[in-house]
Amino acid sequence: MRLPSTPASLQAARMEAERRAVAAGMGENGAAMLAAAVHEAVTNAIEHGNRSDPSRFVTVEFESSEGRLTVRVRDEGQGIPSCTDDEDILGERGRGMRLMRALVDEVRIEEGRGEVVLIKAIQGP
Repeated sequence: MRLPSTPASLQAARMEAERRAVAAGMGENGAAMLAAAVHEAVTNAIEHGNRSDPSRFVTVEFESSEGRLTVRVRDEGQGIPSCTDDEDILGERGRGMRLMRALVDEVRIEEGRGEVVLIKAIQGP
């Protein structure tokens, strides 16, 4: 899905993530966790990557295979700087990444590309 960098896109991405997760066989709790992680990734893409410029878009792609759901969130910005785990959790940077890591099984940052990959195992209801 291709979304403009506007607040309305957050709900659209969250709802689509939850719908795709349930359709893939993920339980309700897992689907809600994935949807929350997608919401955070899209928020970061809009605010940090695209600088809230509504003429720039966020692309969200879903792939279900091998017992897991993979979501790619890509913006049109300059790319994601490296984010280390030792950053201050109360600081302005790094909290969104920590949240995503708590909600899904794996988070991959494609540094310099403006892409976050979220992976969550599909566990039945």
